[in-house]
Amino acid sequence: MIKIINANRMLVSGNTGTPQAASPVGIFLSGTGLLSNVSNNIISMSGAVPAIQASSCSGLLISGNSLSSSVPAGKGIVALDCPEVRTSTNNIRTVTNAIEAQGASVLTCHEPFVPAVNIAKTGSGSITYNTFTTATK
Repeated sequence: MIKIINANRMLVSGNTGTPQAASPVGIFLSGTGLLSNVSNNIISMSGAVPAIQASSCSGLLISGNSLSSSVPAGKGIVALDCPEVRTSTNNIRTVTNAIEAQGASVLTCHEPFVPAVNIAKTGSGSITYNTFTTATK
């Protein structure tokens, strides 16, 4: 759907789409960062692939997106070897791993609608997860 390589200070916002099952990802970012923002996108995946995937990104904010999949094995947000990614107030439905940190990724998540059990880490990275106890869905 959308592929961005080595961009700084970019904004990906307001997109709506349903990529086909053969599509590798909804929004793919590689090497982006420095005030980059992915926000307010609506993506409904039809395969077991991430809606948003970031690879080697630093200083990236992913917020306010509505993500879902027709396949429970699908993923909402995947970060691979990203030194700094922040997520906030994303509405991620119908997937087991809503947010996943792979490799050496460092994620900070502020997610009122995503249970901690749906945030996974594989590799040597870390996840800081903050909940909002007053949030309602």
